Amino acid sequence: MVKLFNATLFFIWLLSTQSNAQYINSSGDNPAIREYEREMHEMYPNSPEMWNRGIMYIFYDGANCPKCAEIIDTLYNVYNVRYEGDYSVFEVDYTEDTGVNFQQIYNLTQPISVVLVRVQNGEAWGYVKIDNLYQYADNLPQLEQVFIEQANNFTVPQNII
Repeated sequence: MVKLFNATLFFIWLLSTQSNAQYINSSGDNPAIREYEREMHEMYPNSPEMWNRGIMYIFYDGANCPKCAEIIDTLYNVYNVRYEGDYSVFEVDYTEDTGVNFQQIYNLTQPISVVLVRVQNGEAWGYVKIDNLYQYADNLPQLEQVFIEQANNFTVPQNII
């Protein structure tokens, strides 16, 4: 009985420390995604399979994220092993003026967030924002595990398309 109680407490604690993923079912008229779609069509006019490649944005606050380099390295390692064929990856300091207000588009407020955008037939169909990654800056294996879980929940085929 004590083992069951301890296991339940551990599970509740684990859920409370997980990063938050917020799924949005439409990318709307996001100019950055529209530009990406246009570029994919131009770069690969005879390769429609490339038009279905998703987007993985790694957004960070360059002024307020002292451990972001380590976190970003971990995210790239995961990307290279698991998601390289499924996503194109972009690293963006969302506090810099890039011509696109990513901070507003994705409601970026944390030191580091990842946004995965689902692309189907050359059009964006939604995205998920994975927040609270900075809390794992001192436990990179756990960061990796949490990120993979959240990303896999998004990449698994769902009835949204």
